[in-house]
Amino acid sequence: GPVVLAYRWNEFKHNKLPALLGPRTEAERAAAWAALDDRYAQRIVDLLNELQGMYIKYGQIGSGLTNTLSAAWIERLRTLEDACRPQPLAVVAETIEADCGRPLDAIHEPVPGYAERLSRQMDRLFSGLTPDRLLWRRNFSLLNSPELHQPAGHNDPETGRGMTAENIGEKLWFRVERQTLRLLPRTETTVFTVRIHQARLQDVVTTPERARDLASAIDGMSDGMRRYKSIPGFEAPLKAWLEGLMSRDIARPGT
Repeated sequence: GPVVLAYRWNEFKHNKLPALLGPRTEAERAAAWAALDDRYAQRIVDLLNELQGMYIKYGQIGSGLTNTLSAAWIERLRTLEDACRPQPLAVVAETIEADCGRPLDAIHEPVPGYAERLSRQMDRLFSGLTPDRLLWRRNFSLLNSPELHQPAGHNDPETGRGMTAENIGEKLWFRVERQTLRLLPRTETTVFTVRIHQARLQDVVTTPERARDLASAIDGMSDGMRRYKSIPGFEAPLKAWLEGLMSRDIARPGT
């Protein structure tokens, strides 16, 4: 918006107006660009920090565009890599202490079907871990907030409050967790890490094919898993929104 407009206007002044106002020196040009960088770079980084979630990821990606962005922008965007606002230490400590030392069955007790179908497989998997082997998997959730720390994100019938087929694409967040397991060689401690990627649902599910894939994934869940993922609270408007996307196929030739 205003930031892009400011840079475009500066570009126009340098490229078009010299014919009317006379040419500017290179020093004047550089000073004008530097003034814009000083005015907007930190402001945008502060905004990304406030928005959190996928917006932090956008800024981190931008910090690598050294052939496109100025040094001032790169310097400020790189603070999102090593100076991103952390969770309070008390929250981190409480989360670790709650599960540290507990058996797998106890940690996964809230997960539907874990004891019946997954417990033995997971025990074998952990027993077979070696330091040279990294295990990973991905899962997905649909949440009403981009907050990274979601201790109450399960079995919440109020998740869909205020959501309709018209606004659910904007209000719901599609969250993917890349989870890894590694056995440390010296202490034989198993380390579990989670890297979160998320964006608004409307920015992820953009085609009839993706709408069908998501609808199929939800239909394939057990009732217990749907409740665990808090889907019943917004399932009706979600399915209506997905059906609207899938109906676009009707107008395609040959369908």
